[in-house]
Amino acid sequence: RLKKKKKILPRGEKVGLPCAAGYFSLNGNGELTGSHWIEESGSFCGPILLTNTLAVGTCHRGAIDWMTTRHPNAGGEWLLPVVAETYDGYLSDIRGNHVTPSHVYHALDSATTDCEIEEGSVGGGCGMISYGFKAGSGSSSRIVSFGSHIYTLGVLVQSNFGRRRELSLCGVPLGPLLLEDNPLADYCSSSSSSSANPQSLTEGAGSLIAVLATDAPLLPGQCKALARRGGLGVGRTGSG
Repeated sequence: RLKKKKKILPRGEKVGLPCAAGYFSLNGNGELTGSHWIEESGSFCGPILLTNTLAVGTCHRGAIDWMTTRHPNAGGEWLLPVVAETYDGYLSDIRGNHVTPSHVYHALDSATTDCEIEEGSVGGGCGMISYGFKAGSGSSSRIVSFGSHIYTLGVLVQSNFGRRRELSLCGVPLGPLLLEDNPLADYCSSSSSSSANPQSLTEGAGSLIAVLATDAPLLPGQCKALARRGGLGVGRTGSG
């Protein structure tokens, strides 16, 4: 069984061929390896992996080993894979080191162009929570026309944030109506009052990763501008 990571190969089988890229952090302190090179060059050429907080190093090592083994001529003399994380320590045994480089190998070897991707409690989304409900990985897409051209925009999200009372759906504030039966809020309240708990949590604390991809011919600055729009989508759910 493959757990706790999700993978993207931006160029499919053309590993090592750079693509234009940009990134934006709205308000985060999570790890995103390779982000400095994206900011500097406006491109990257490796896989993207989404995982949990304590598996970033493992996935980074696994991605490098996979590229040097499967695609030894890709990337030139150095490689900077993109690995991003969110914290799943409430539902998962995050300190158990369950993700190994072999899982990364398997995930990247099994990458497919099939549009029917797994969503929900799969991959890096296995232990994630949003607004006090079980969350995980999700996607959305749009067809965009520009003149005589038609382009596709796809979004993959790994969601782990938000207080229950903040939840909004299509502009309707549902959170205040759903405050009962919230085990995470109860746990956060009890753990914060216990000095013996090394893994106390704050309700609503967390993060979200959004990967936006398109076949539109965007420049790096336009990619960064597109990434900023992801934060607007997060805000429409009630928390930003």
